Amino acid sequence: MDSAIASRFPLICRAKPLGLPLSERIAALIESAIDPAGADLHDQVARASGVINVASLIASDAGMRDLAWDMCWRHYNIYAAAEHFEPGTATMAMQPMVNIPRLLIRDGQGELAHQVLTGLYRAAQRKGCAEIGGRVIDVAAVIRTPEDHKAVCSDLWMALLSDGTRALAQAGRWTQAADAVARYKGVGDRLWDGRQVTVLSLLEQGRFAEAAATVESSVIGDASEKAVAAILAAFCAQEARTASTVRLDTALGEALALIELDEPPTIMFRTQLALTALALGDAVGTHRLTPRIQSGIIEAAGTDAYAARAVIALLGSDAKCLQHVVDAGGLGAGKMPPDLMTRMMTSVAAAETRLAVLLGAPVNLPQIEESARSVRFRRK
Repeated sequence: MDSAIASRFPLICRAKPLGLPLSERIAALIESAIDPAGADLHDQVARASGVINVASLIASDAGMRDLAWDMCWRHYNIYAAAEHFEPGTATMAMQPMVNIPRLLIRDGQGELAHQVLTGLYRAAQRKGCAEIGGRVIDVAAVIRTPEDHKAVCSDLWMALLSDGTRALAQAGRWTQAADAVARYKGVGDRLWDGRQVTVLSLLEQGRFAEAAATVESSVIGDASEKAVAAILAAFCAQEARTASTVRLDTALGEALALIELDEPPTIMFRTQLALTALALGDAVGTHRLTPRIQSGIIEAAGTDAYAARAVIALLGSDAKCLQHVVDAGGLGAGKMPPDLMTRMMTSVAAAETRLAVLLGAPVNLPQIEESARSVRFRRK
C-alpha cells in the first residue's frame, strides 16, 4: 500500500483553530482569561482550565515538549486535589490527561498514545487507576457522581475513537486500528474515522473489492465526505491496479472545489485532502488539475501555520513562500521570544491559582519553569 497516501488518512472535516502568529495567540490567550460579567462557577472553572490547555498546546507547537507536559500534569493535579466539583467538572478534569496522548502523537509515538488512551478509558469504566509514563492516575478521584462517571466514560470513548484511531494510523497500524474501532463500536455508515481506517485495513490486506465496496456503501452526509469518498475510491482503484481517468478526475475535481472555499476553520482538513489528491495525481503522472490545486493549497495555507507546514513538507521549494507563516507561528522553534514567554507563563500561573481557589485545592504549587522535568516516554 502506498504509505505516502495512506498516512494522510483518516480525513475528517473538523473545525480547528488557525495557526496564527505566536504574538496573536498569546494575546488571545491572555484575553480569554478574563471572566465575563455574570459568569457562574462552571464558566469560571472552564475559562481557567482553557487558559492552561491552550498554553500547553502553544508550548507544544513551539517545540517546548517538557513544558507542555508539565502543564498537563500540574493541571490534572489541581483537579485531583479539589474539595468540591460542580456538575460537568469531571470531564474538564480529564482533559489534561487526554492531552498527554495527543502530545505523544505529536512526538511520533502513536502506538504508545493509543495505549494511554485505552488505559484511561478502561480505568474510567471501572473507576480505577491508569498508569501513564510511570505515574499512577486515580481516575476515580475526579468521578464524584454517577453523572460524572457517564460523562467521563463518554468523553474518553470519543477520544479513543478519534485521537486513538489517528494515533494508530500515524503508526501505520491499520488492521490494529480497524480492530480497535470495531471493538469499541466506532464503525458506522458515515465515512468517519472508523469507516476510513476499515477501508485502509482492507487495502493493507489486499482485499481490494471489499475496500471499494465499503467506500461505495458509505452514507455521504456533506460535501467534505463526498470528496473523501472520491479520493478513497480512487485510492482503492490505484491499489487494485484498476485506476481509471474518470475516478482520478472526480477525486481531484472534488479536492479543487474544497480547497477554493473560503472556510478558515477547515483550512487544515481541506489542505490535507488536497495534498492527498495531489499525491494520487502524481502517482500516475502530472494531472491537468495539479497546477490549480497546488496554487489553491498555497493560497489557503497562507493564513494558517499548521497548513503551511504540511504544504512545505510535501511541496518543498515550490512552497517556500509559506516559510514565513510557519516562522511567525513559532512552530518547532524550541523556544519563544522572552517577552511572549513571560506573558504566557504569567497568564498560566494566574489561571492555576484561580482554578485552585475555585475548586478548593491547594494553591501553594511551585511555579512552572521552562526547564521543568516531566515524565519521559521511551521511543520504541
